[in-house]
Amino acid sequence: MAQGVSNLTDEEISDDVSISSSRLWLLSTFLRHEPVLIAMTDGISKDSVVGPSRDLRNAGVRILALGLGKRFRRTQLIQTKTTTSEDIYSVRLTSETSRVL
Repeated sequence: MAQGVSNLTDEEISDDVSISSSRLWLLSTFLRHEPVLIAMTDGISKDSVVGPSRDLRNAGVRILALGLGKRFRRTQLIQTKTTTSEDIYSVRLTSETSRVL
């Protein structure tokens, strides 16, 4: 999956497609373990994250939401979860964190 995602251009990446594709991969690969999806964003989603995220949660996937920098919307990260802020994190981007990510 990582190799496939790395070959996508910005125009090809849509949040809805990314989350849905991740669901298929997670469920087919990790049936014996609790599947976990780490959703990272540094901006505002143009697509709805509610439906795909709900489908993932209903399928038993734990979602960790990570906002990078200052341009993401915390409310959208919360929408990937339920109504709580559990498993929602933010990282302030510096030259050090940018190099790691």
